[in-house]
Amino acid sequence: APADDLLSAMLAAESSEDRLSHDEIVDNAVFSFFAGFETTTNLIGNGCAALAAHPHELGRLYERPSLVAPAVEEFLRYDAPVQGVARIVKEPLEVAGRMLRPGRVLVLLMGSANRDERVFEHPELLDVGREPGRQVSFGGGIHYCMGAALSRVEARTAFARLLARTSALEPAAAPVRNTTSSFRAFSSLPLRVQAR
Repeated sequence: APADDLLSAMLAAESSEDRLSHDEIVDNAVFSFFAGFETTTNLIGNGCAALAAHPHELGRLYERPSLVAPAVEEFLRYDAPVQGVARIVKEPLEVAGRMLRPGRVLVLLMGSANRDERVFEHPELLDVGREPGRQVSFGGGIHYCMGAALSRVEARTAFARLLARTSALEPAAAPVRNTTSSFRAFSSLPLRVQAR
């Protein structure tokens, strides 16, 4: 039952001149599900943990809910759900005065880049009102995350509703980081929330 959605568009491409193979459609559908689900879930969890650990910044959001959009960008910068990615060098590439040969694996630490003091003033501080800068949590170029817009909308909606429905958010117990995932996430994040 084709509709006006991403999967229908991919299936239509299977029968057009810009063909996608059946395997490419399946791979992209699975990737879209995980890219638009798990990383966004972790973005929201990491943002909640950051707010619980920084009550002053949470207070700023309660006072000025209009800061939700820059706050989401700050959560992406401060504690990104994906801290690093690997890329295979395709052609000779110079990085910081060093030549990398084709076939080498280059590990890009986006979490570190998001804390670069040459780019961000006081990068160790959470600042929900920080002017959105050049955080690289969604990658860049041809590798820019295809779910970035959806992730932003989902996170902004989640935090806007959290602020509208609660008057307090604080740790209820020590959080536990997930150590088995390739994502930066929590396996347990106990929070005490007071409803409005």
